Amino acid sequence: SDPRQRQLLKNMIYVGALAALIDIEIPVLHEIISLQFKGKDKLIAANFEALDMGIEYVRKHFK
Repeated sequence: SDPRQRQLLKNMIYVGALAALIDIEIPVLHEIISLQFKGKDKLIAANFEALDMGIEYVRKHFK
């Protein structure tokens, strides 16, 4: 996989973790991601998956 894309997805994992910690509404983040990457369905899906990984990590380990 592309190193740049891997780093960007790591950043999205961090966004998901932070969102879970400070109770940001996840549908809002999904909307922002969808708008940012409009027309790039694979990129949207990858970002949703990374976001969810961060959210699930926090839910499992911190709440």
